[in-house]
Amino acid sequence: MERVPENRSGAVFRPMLKGCIARDLRMAQMVEESRQVLLCTVAAHSYRGLLLAERFPEAARMFEELVDGEIELYRLLGELALVLGGNPVPNVQIRMRAADLSPCAAERNVSRFLREALYEKKSLIDRFQTMMGRTGDRVLRSVLAHLLTALHEQAESISRLSV
Repeated sequence: MERVPENRSGAVFRPMLKGCIARDLRMAQMVEESRQVLLCTVAAHSYRGLLLAERFPEAARMFEELVDGEIELYRLLGELALVLGGNPVPNVQIRMRAADLSPCAAERNVSRFLREALYEKKSLIDRFQTMMGRTGDRVLRSVLAHLLTALHEQAESISRLSV
């Protein structure tokens, strides 16, 4: 598998998937659903970062970093869906609960945003662990292991900020 240099950890996980993973329409469907969930998470984190930028810059930066990492995971899932025989075009409507923007609600917002973000990460981790348990393809398992590692790192960064 080929890797392309990354800024932070040394290498972006960009494996050559075509020809390495067998078509599996059931797994492609699971990847497509996970990709749609991840797209909603990207939108939510972007929104949260914008709302927190003025009063909680550290939390806003963390959400921006999460979005950057999630975009890379989103791209990888799109490529994975194609290789598995699926369609990477998202078919999702994004709906989010609006935040109270009053100054007195700022503390509640940051706490709520961090709780929701951690819940979303844990939900994605569960999703990918389920997928890993349902495939015997070693290359696909390797990709899923990478995704799980990235999600665990993101969950840890959220947990550190919410303590």
